[in-house]
Amino acid sequence: MSGEIITIIVSALVAAVSGPVGAWVGRKLERTKYRIELKTLRAEMNNKLAEVKSNELENVRKAADILMESIVPPLKAEITNLRKDVQRLNMELSAQCLTTKPRPSPSPNGSWRCSFG
Repeated sequence: MSGEIITIIVSALVAAVSGPVGAWVGRKLERTKYRIELKTLRAEMNNKLAEVKSNELENVRKAADILMESIVPPLKAEITNLRKDVQRLNMELSAQCLTTKPRPSPSPNGSWRCSFG
């Protein structure tokens, strides 16, 4: 009888201890699994952020290219036209200075110009 009592007591102790120990081991394994999953998700998130930044840079480059293609050539043409107009006006002024008797006067930038009157 004492052998049966000892067996019952040992069985009860093993049952009482095995439940919490099993739960503790299970939580440790789950925590490890979740940590690995979290690391994987963080790595994926970092890859996605890098991809987004790369796409943003590509979009900025494309916008700059569009800007250069659509705005710069018309501005260059306008500058060329303005330079031609200034050159034509300078030639007309020079011709006007040669045909009349101007008196030289200093301009604000230190050069001389024709003045009439």
